[in-house]
Amino acid sequence: VARADLIINTKVGRYEANPADMFDFSHGRTIQSVQASLDRLKCGGYIDVIQLHDPEFSPSIQLLLDETIPALLEVKSRGWAKAVGITGYSLEIQKEILVRSAVRKGKSYEPPTFVFDQALTYCHANLHDMSLFIAPPPPSP
Repeated sequence: VARADLIINTKVGRYEANPADMFDFSHGRTIQSVQASLDRLKCGGYIDVIQLHDPEFSPSIQLLLDETIPALLEVKSRGWAKAVGITGYSLEIQKEILVRSAVRKGKSYEPPTFVFDQALTYCHANLHDMSLFIAPPPPSP
């Protein structure tokens, strides 16, 4: 199978089984993790989608905004990844990260540019949990 026929996704943020060492969302660890994935996966020098995984376990969203997300964008700009994604359980946390990381350019009425190319969630589209499909209440007048 040719590399161009494959889509390879991997993640950053969650690493070890030991809870004390499980999560690291720092800029340095994010870059190091992507480099290790490129070496380990032998995927032709790039990953199709690098995902920020389980951001709800970060000590703060600000850490993600200040360190992890800039590192992921650096990875993309270096050509190590074609796209940046986010994956986790909490829809509320994902939404907050997507909104707060969006870049506004130009006029206030112009839509923001989102830094994430992909957002995945799990356990929200099944017989036990349909929250992915529940529309938020309309805004108050």
